[in-house]
Amino acid sequence: MAGISNAGVSQIDVAREVLGGRLMSMQDQFSPAFRSSLGELEQCTKLGLSFLPWSPLGGIANVKDLAASRSASIRGSAAGSDFEPTADQFVLSSV
Repeated sequence: MAGISNAGVSQIDVAREVLGGRLMSMQDQFSPAFRSSLGELEQCTKLGLSFLPWSPLGGIANVKDLAASRSASIRGSAAGSDFEPTADQFVLSSV
């Protein structure tokens, strides 16, 4: 499985062609204030790919609080799904 970041619509298509069924996601900036990636979001939706927005709320005021809560947030998200992370995945989430 593979993902790409900061790609345009045509680059998503090329990556899908090169990677075949292994392309799973695309990450790009997207928020109410930054919507220039709407075409990429729509292409991902059309192709059944996950679109992972970075800075979805347009930025954060206190990075320190986010870093402190990140590990707990990942564990909480995993607990609320069918996902059963391995010990290695928990280690990575704490880095």
